[in-house]
Amino acid sequence: MPRGVYVRTEATRKAMSERMRGRIMSPERRRKISLAMQGRVLSPETRQKISEAQSQRGREGTRGEKAWNWKEEDVGYSALHRWVRKNFAKTGICQEYDRNVGSKTQAGTHWACIGHEYTRKREAWRELCPRCHRAFDALEKGSNRA
Repeated sequence: MPRGVYVRTEATRKAMSERMRGRIMSPERRRKISLAMQGRVLSPETRQKISEAQSQRGREGTRGEKAWNWKEEDVGYSALHRWVRKNFAKTGICQEYDRNVGSKTQAGTHWACIGHEYTRKREAWRELCPRCHRAFDALEKGSNRA
């Protein structure tokens, strides 16, 4: 079927779009498309549409629980710790001894998971100084090292 001869209706375009959704393009195909698009000048209207679509990608609408790869409670160790550091504000006060160690200093405070049952609930985490965090982890693991 030759290209460019037939006028595609809105329904046809939508059906084609649905069929292509989820397919992964090979690097070779991406390169060929890139070469074919080189030198093309986009109209101001098209540039505006692309700009709006790209600006939506980084907004709150695609972050957190609305993200396509959100794992709820089935998240990995590192990803959960990153999430906790980003979403729970630190006070700089160790909750074990009410000692101010500063949140911006070299030592600062750490988030320690109570009971080592990793969850996104704030109640499951304590803000501890590094010394108390080491002692807490040693106690949890049954070691006498602190």
